[in-house]
Amino acid sequence: MGRQYHAGLSYKFARPQLEIGWRGCFAQSTRLVLHHQRTRQTPVATPRGLRRHDLYASWQPFRR
Repeated sequence: MGRQYHAGLSYKFARPQLEIGWRGCFAQSTRLVLHHQRTRQTPVATPRGLRRHDLYASWQPFRR
């Protein structure tokens, strides 16, 4: 695996005690994949990697 990038975004509501959010993880591969574009016959190298997206909700009904 190559470089890894992490990002996140969330919002907290006061009432009800609720937090919703998103987390993302993006990892680059160390290998390049060759593919042909429709307009050209020459192969084009593009990095291939992993993308993960997590959506979450956290509810705390008894917290004051």
